[in-house]
Parts: sequence; structure tokens; C-alpha cells
Amino acid sequence: MRNGIHPIPPEDHIEFLRLSEFAFQYESNEEERQRKTAILKQDEMWGYYVEGNLAAKLMLLPLAVNIGERLFAMGGIASVSTWPEYRRNGFVGQLLKQSFRQMREAGQSLSMLSPFSYAFYRKYGYEIYTDVKTYELDLSLIPPLPDPAGSFERTRDVKLLREIYDVYSRRYSGMLARSEEWWDRLLEKRNSTIAVWRDKQGTPRGYIKYVIQQYEMKVHEWIYLDEEARMALLKWISQHDSMCGKVTMKAPADDALSFLLPNPRFKQEAAPYFMARIVDAEAFVRDYPFRSGGRTELFLNLEDTHADWNAGSFLLTVDAEGKGKLERVSTASDSGQTLSCTIQTLAALLMGYLSPTALLRMGRLSGDEDAARQLEDRLPGLTPYLTDFF
Repeated sequence: MRNGIHPIPPEDHIEFLRLSEFAFQYESNEEERQRKTAILKQDEMWGYYVEGNLAAKLMLLPLAVNIGERLFAMGGIASVSTWPEYRRNGFVGQLLKQSFRQMREAGQSLSMLSPFSYAFYRKYGYEIYTDVKTYELDLSLIPPLPDPAGSFERTRDVKLLREIYDVYSRRYSGMLARSEEWWDRLLEKRNSTIAVWRDKQGTPRGYIKYVIQQYEMKVHEWIYLDEEARMALLKWISQHDSMCGKVTMKAPADDALSFLLPNPRFKQEAAPYFMARIVDAEAFVRDYPFRSGGRTELFLNLEDTHADWNAGSFLLTVDAEGKGKLERVSTASDSGQTLSCTIQTLAALLMGYLSPTALLRMGRLSGDEDAARQLEDRLPGLTPYLTDFF
């Protein structure tokens, strides 16, 4: 009889799905459940059992994200849920802590998730790493635009879309490095339209994926590599004025579409999206894309109550080429070049959500102001963003 944490075996896959349906409030018929169980991967599914009964569960997905030009192995946490009779017993917390150990062993120095509660996951070292803007505007607000010099084509060519997406994703912090399997799943639903724009040289520079329902265009993704491509995609949207009157779409937190339109007063909402956690601070810093410059050296006191390998005092060095190193020391120096924070604050800092000086003002980072400025000077200055969901 199973008790505690175990991989979820095939005979419990239907129960796994039933718990998801209950927790996330949707229904599946038996045919749909059979189809879903066929693609479940046992090594990604973990459950907490009580006297043989599945009480709580999560999925640990082997994914990867870009932070600029650097690729990081990432453990994606998904499908976290507990039957009500077992809630508030700490089962999810135990599953998460077990996941941190597994991720570290697998070389995944970063973890990400979409929270049901930001406060809950902050207790386990996760922090907001990206906001996403949502635009809702009437097509009449898009001014008459000249016909783009290039051309559009409707396509579902993964190789072509991936070529554009991969370049775009490396301009941000935390964009998913999509596998072939991920692309296949994105494109398996045939109700969306995808159009690629090529410039006058025939080079693909942007694409848009959308559906039109009930006189409204819903843009799932618009990816552009330059302003010419952005304006071409806006032109494409405006060409649908006989089919819809409104468009909704998402954009990075620093996007300035309102600045580009004659009337900037349309509905815009910025909201927190995914959370991130640094699983292995030493490995993460070793791979991090610091800016080149003179040598930077400071001490970092790090608090992590759920992954003791991250807790303690460290010497942080960044060499002239931007290579970082986090080296454990017995005690922090009293030289003044010292900063202290929790693992969740370090995630917000290194993912680019808030700067060291801003975190220092808020009291989330403590220590020497000059050390905070030195660290800030070495950060890549990338905007955090994520277009995917899991």
C-alpha cells in the first residue's frame, strides 16, 4: 500500500485526470480521458499517497528557457492539486521540496509555474518574474497604414515559425525554448489562423496566430523582429475590419503600442503572470549572462528554507567577460560590499523583474547601496516575458 511520495503508475492515470478535472473545474468524457492518458508520461507525474489513495499530485516537466542568448534547463511545475479531504496537510509542500531535489539532480537550475496563489508559492521560494500586458482595442483605432513592402502567407510550417520565434525569444528573459513536441501541440488545434510576414527580400520577420469568434479577433501570439514587421502585423489585423470590430492581444510589460497609435486611450491591463524559482543558485549564476566589464566582487547572504544547498554566505564574482561564480564562504565579509536576500528575491532580481536598487529601497534586498549598484551594472537589462502557458 502506497504512502508518501511516489511516481503515479498507469493504473492511477485516470484518477490523476479526475483530480485535475475537479481542481481546475472542467469535464472530460471517457473518450477524452483515454486520449489524455495515452500521452501522459509517468516520469513527469508525482503523487502523494495516503493509505493507497492519491491525495495530491503535480507534474514536473523537463523544459528550457532563454535568458537572452543563454539556455537554461528548467523544471516546469504544473497540474498541482489536492482532494479537499486531504488539504492543509502539507502534501503539496512535500511534493515541491522533493521536486527541488529532483530538478537539481537533473541539472535544472530554474523552476517556473503559473500560480493559483502567489502568496502560497512565495512560501516555497517562487516569485513573480514577469508581467504581461493585455490590449483590447477597436480596429478603428488602428490608423490607415501603407501596404507593407513584403508579403504575407498563411502557413503551419513549424520550421518557418520556429525560425522567427527563436530569434524573438532570445531578446527576453524567461521565454520558453520550444521543443518540436511543444510546437506540435501548439499547432494541433486547427481552428486558429497563422500568417507569416516576409520583408521585400523574402526574409520571414514576423507572424501572428489568432482566431475570430463572435465579431472579435483574439490574438494568441504576435511575434515581430523589428518595427517594420510590427506595423505589417497591425496592417494585417486592420484588414479584418469586415469580420470583427475588436482585437485582444498580449504583449511584454515594456511594450509601447499606445505610443505608436494616434489615440492611445484603449483598454490596457498589466498583470502578474508566471513565477520563477532558482533551484540551484551556484549553477544558475555560473550560466547567467552578466554584462562584460571590470571585475565585480561582493558577498551575498542567501536565505532558502526549502533548499539548504542555496542557503548561506557566498562570494559572488563576475569577471571582465561576464562569467559569474558563486562560491560558498564560512562567513560574509564585514567590508561593506555585502547584500542579503531570500532565494525568491534573487529570482526577481536575476530574471529582470526588479532592479537591485529598487529591491534595496523596498527592503527586499538589504546591505550596501554601492554593492547593489555594482551588481545592477552587470545585469543584462532584459525584459522578462513569456508567451506560453503550462
